[in-house]
Amino acid sequence: MTTKIILSPEAQLDLMDFCDYLDESDPEVSMRFFDAARSTFVEIARMPLIGQQYEVGETQSLRKWRIKGFRRYLIFYRVKPETIEIVRLLHGSQDVDSILTRNL
Repeated sequence: MTTKIILSPEAQLDLMDFCDYLDESDPEVSMRFFDAARSTFVEIARMPLIGQQYEVGETQSLRKWRIKGFRRYLIFYRVKPETIEIVRLLHGSQDVDSILTRNL
């Protein structure tokens, strides 16, 4: 049984921003990225605990997993009883801790 995936507004924006950025240099890579992200969301829905535990601050706990084929792009998500909430999609070169702390 797969769990329903919900993208936060920030995660939706992250996905579109990365697609737009990649599209500037290679539209095919942008499409592959979008498809890989969606495929990875499905993988997470099938196996919610696949991602590594990621602590944000002292009270927030997320999980993180790489987008298949784009290993520097990370998905941060929260497992809930009936859903998976994709909180953010971030590139490994970004200040992940700072972004997530502001976001949560």
